[in-house]
Amino acid sequence: MSEQDKLNMLAEYLGFLKSEQKLDIVVFDRSGMFATHDTLDRVLQPYLNHTNPYCMHVKSNQTLWAHCIILKERVLQRCSRHNQAFFGTCHCGVGEYVQPLWTRTGLTGFISATGYRAEPDLVAWRLPATARKYNLDADSLQSIYDQAMRPREGKPQQVGMQLSLLAWLLRAIVDETLTQDNTLTSDQGQPLRLIARALDYINEMYANNLTLEEIARYCNCSKSHLQHLFQTHRRQTVWQYLQAVRMEKARRLLVETEWPISHLAAMIGFNDANYFSTVFSRKIGLSPRRYRQMNRAE
Repeated sequence: MSEQDKLNMLAEYLGFLKSEQKLDIVVFDRSGMFATHDTLDRVLQPYLNHTNPYCMHVKSNQTLWAHCIILKERVLQRCSRHNQAFFGTCHCGVGEYVQPLWTRTGLTGFISATGYRAEPDLVAWRLPATARKYNLDADSLQSIYDQAMRPREGKPQQVGMQLSLLAWLLRAIVDETLTQDNTLTSDQGQPLRLIARALDYINEMYANNLTLEEIARYCNCSKSHLQHLFQTHRRQTVWQYLQAVRMEKARRLLVETEWPISHLAAMIGFNDANYFSTVFSRKIGLSPRRYRQMNRAE
């Protein structure tokens, strides 16, 4: 099977899990391997952050959301002790099945099927505690949680098998990339991990007014070093990647929601709806309204 065949299979399987199985899939890459593979990066773009309404509401508190990103390291620590999927609950009460992603270089990241309700007793104290700590309205938090989260699957083995197959497809693509470029695991290992950290931050925080300084600070490096790594390994600037992420989110939201353009623009990080329309038209080749009309017609 060629690499392109594997990529096509991966895209189709992700679409199947989302549309037919109703799984909310999120892929986390800590190694940077995905970042060096342009086609793989495009296939995975819709699955690189949490987009359910509850998590989107949590994102309204930047301090809380930044904490969520940091806690991914704890998930990775648990992944290091597992080969198969396991179930866990985040500090905000979101349950998820987690599948460690191992490649021949070691633990590359993880895949999760998220958006499940935690045990009632856990939710009863965790949500009020989160609301108090981060100054959120407890009633609104509980209401959105109840609407957005769904009961845990009755057949967890099925979810585990689906995540295992997804991990196998990703592993096959990444391992083939490593075979083609052996320097990837040695000379480029640390720079790629730093890029992966930056990409993860951007994919989670894109709706905020991000600056290069903020992203570099999160990555514990200078702005110039981060910009250099992006231009060397991704052939684009940090700002270009941020805009690409926002455009991908905009395309999806234009088709999947009825939000007014002004509201949609604000949700992806644009304070000016007219500026958003200008950028979207330049990048996509159609105005946001025309893009929505054409894709709804299909």
